[in-house]
Amino acid sequence: MRRVYVDFNTKNMDHRERVYVAGPEHPELLDVLKEGERVVLYDEEMEMEAVLEYEPSSGKFLGVVDLSTLKDFPTDTEPGSGSTQPKEEHPKP
Repeated sequence: MRRVYVDFNTKNMDHRERVYVAGPEHPELLDVLKEGERVVLYDEEMEMEAVLEYEPSSGKFLGVVDLSTLKDFPTDTEPGSGSTQPKEEHPKP
């Protein structure tokens, strides 16, 4: 199944709660994505499966997410800090 990076932290959902996947600014994706294709959408914190829909009027692909497939990635938290940061494979120097 194709994996496509999206930013779940931005306002990237439409009124039908479909996640913005790709548009004219991503021609490399428009050439390979297909209407009805099942993909994995992911960012630094989670991933979930979605079915792609294409909107000809806007030239964008949107993903209808399947919340039953949601997977959160492990995070590191410091006790008492209240903040959650994605776990890094290679910590910054």
